[in-house]
Amino acid sequence: MPVTRAGPMAVWPAVGRDQGYASIRWSFEVEQLALWPSSRYLLGLPSFLMVPCVPGSDTGVGSRHREATACRFRSLQTARSLVAPQAEARHHVVVAGAYFMAILVLQWVASLFNVASSLSLWYLPSGLTFAFLAICGWRWAPWALVASVAGNVLTSSYAPNVLAAVPGILAYAGGAAVLNTVRRNRQGLALPQDLATLTLVVAASSAAAALGDVSVLYLTGTFMGPPMVAPCVDWWIGDLVGIITLGPVLLLGLERVHHAVRDNAVLARFQGWFQRYGLELRLIVLVVAVTVLGVYTIESTTGLRVAFLYFLPLLWLSLRPTFLLSALGTFLMNAGIIVTLAHLNLSPSQQRDNQLLIATLSLVSLLVSILEAQRRTQQAALQYQVEHDTLTGLTSRVAFQPAVDALVRAAHPGERLLLLFIDIDRLKHINDAHGHLAGDAYLKSVAGQLRHSTTTVPDLQAVVARLSGDEFAVAARVKGQDDALIRGVLDGLHRTVRIAGHDLQMAFSIGVSVAALRPSDGHTVLDSLDLATLIQQADEAMYHAKQSGRSLQWFEPPPESGLTALECEQGLRRALETEGELVLHYQPLIDLQTREVLGCEALVRWQHPTRGLLGPAAFLPVAERTGLIIPLGRWVLRTACLQAGLWRRQHQRPLRISVNVDAQQFRTDTFVREVLDAIQVGEIAASQLDLELTESAILLDATTAIEHLEILQQHGVRLALDDFGMGYSSLSHLRDFHVHVLKIDRSFTRNLLSNGRDLRIVQAMVALGHSLGTRVLIEGIETVEQLEMAATLGCDEVQGYLLGRPVPPAQLELSGRTQDS
Repeated sequence: MPVTRAGPMAVWPAVGRDQGYASIRWSFEVEQLALWPSSRYLLGLPSFLMVPCVPGSDTGVGSRHREATACRFRSLQTARSLVAPQAEARHHVVVAGAYFMAILVLQWVASLFNVASSLSLWYLPSGLTFAFLAICGWRWAPWALVASVAGNVLTSSYAPNVLAAVPGILAYAGGAAVLNTVRRNRQGLALPQDLATLTLVVAASSAAAALGDVSVLYLTGTFMGPPMVAPCVDWWIGDLVGIITLGPVLLLGLERVHHAVRDNAVLARFQGWFQRYGLELRLIVLVVAVTVLGVYTIESTTGLRVAFLYFLPLLWLSLRPTFLLSALGTFLMNAGIIVTLAHLNLSPSQQRDNQLLIATLSLVSLLVSILEAQRRTQQAALQYQVEHDTLTGLTSRVAFQPAVDALVRAAHPGERLLLLFIDIDRLKHINDAHGHLAGDAYLKSVAGQLRHSTTTVPDLQAVVARLSGDEFAVAARVKGQDDALIRGVLDGLHRTVRIAGHDLQMAFSIGVSVAALRPSDGHTVLDSLDLATLIQQADEAMYHAKQSGRSLQWFEPPPESGLTALECEQGLRRALETEGELVLHYQPLIDLQTREVLGCEALVRWQHPTRGLLGPAAFLPVAERTGLIIPLGRWVLRTACLQAGLWRRQHQRPLRISVNVDAQQFRTDTFVREVLDAIQVGEIAASQLDLELTESAILLDATTAIEHLEILQQHGVRLALDDFGMGYSSLSHLRDFHVHVLKIDRSFTRNLLSNGRDLRIVQAMVALGHSLGTRVLIEGIETVEQLEMAATLGCDEVQGYLLGRPVPPAQLELSGRTQDS
């Protein structure tokens, strides 16, 4: 009596075969299947089958970021070195047992669909065996042989032919190895040619297995039936259909199990997947059931062949959100077809037609899914490029405003929106001096520092963006004090970065604007202004910081002067040519020990013929944007020196005069000559003149700055470093620029008594200045308590409303000691 094969092939010998399973490194996921090294060695599996991961789906492949494409193949030795021998042995036992049980189940399932003819519609154990050898490696071939033979013993009433199982095991192990070799350095099933390669390898290996198995059966006399060609073809087609049908579901299922085991989150992972796609899965089951039952009803009642009705639902299945859903739907469709065919009395030719139908359905589904995956991947890549800066990975200019809108809508009561615009002042110098690669590396470093600054503040929600080549932005929801974020940004950007063997420290200009938030119709909106206006305010503040040489500038709405920008520009041009419209007010600089007036700071005002006296906030931004700041600064310098000379003659002592110098004015070629001419015209000693500059203004062109300062300091002109602590202060700059006075910014004075951090910072700056032989002046003294704290900290000079407001020279009291209140 011939030994028949357990399963649909009722008349073929029951041999313990290792039937093939399609793909090793496929990724039937829409994007790609990725079996990670960590998941492989957790199950004791070799790692040479791993594929890189690409974004675009939910299968571990898609859920991983693009950086996962860098992962490549690890050796089995490396994987095993990470697992204790006991754990590895335990995992091997689990894998072997799981495979054995799966073979038994699939062979039992196959036996339920035996047909009267000699054809096998599909033989699912072949797919499992091929996948097992592909994933676990050829060293598991003996166990595959044992499991296949044992499965036949337990599921068949006939004695298996052990020798007949050997060719099948060798063929599928060889096919798996070939596919691994061909696919080693390529991503998974991402292109149509990948599907062609897979189909050829599976077809060849299953054909070799069928030829070898049937040949052994003929040679041993186990099978004595019709000519050998027909059984080989039938055997081959049955295995091929089993591989193509079951392959996607098995591979994706194994990939999900591997990742879940690796993360110790099997239950949570599957619960999350079903919660996300449960409705979609139920819809798939419904569509498959309706389609299969509908086609079966038509064919059984009319005798017509209407298999073409499967293709439209198949196309719908191929376009599901993930490939796992598409593969599962296709498998269910094929299973439904098999179930219905078992109830039909079909001829052998009709059986072959159905085999081709099932194989075609599977391959078409794979091909459509691949094309859809390419479309989705390209769309996702394009969307990512639109929404992110390609160099730094930050939010792009296009996506910045929508991202900030979302940030605002999710705000909590009491929060405000803080907006920082950041400009790199000397990026071009880095590109010219060290190359564009160094400039790109520096931009990446800046992006990293900004990201870090937003993550160090607890519970801060922020958006970091690169708006253009050298401009960045940070938007954040803040509650209460916003100093933490700003300090973090300043501290991060002040750090020296080593790029291409060079230590780089750049000057930055930062503009800051802030807006309150209020609830509206169930979400949060900006209060009293729109986002575009807030962005414009931060941009204007940044421009003002850049032009004035400050590192940080808060947006300050100008006084209600009633002047448009054009009217202001035209009026300034007239004022520069008209005597009496521009005036200087002077604020005293006080020696903290003796309380004597050491000098004054000159501050410009505009006596407008119709608007009255205007402060600098009303017209300086226009002057900076139009370039009028240069002639205006020249007038201030000359007028202040003349006034200092007059005081010298009146009071018979040299009072210092401190003049703010704009960055634009400082960089002009004629600046040194203008300063020396002003000193000469005013008939004052050069040592009476303090030029107030911010460090960032100097660093805009450090070479020119050093040249100018060396000449001026040789003549005795003094340098006062303004806004110290807010710029890019370093010991090397204090040394190279020979600073005479450090002016601590008023922002520290404001929180001197309430903020322990500011107190410690001021204390450190005072100690630093004294260690370098520099006098320290603190600005913004408005209360007696602040004055007393300044004295306690060791400041040398003070300035502020408590000691004297800016007034015209006729109202200034320069003789005697000042009062504290």
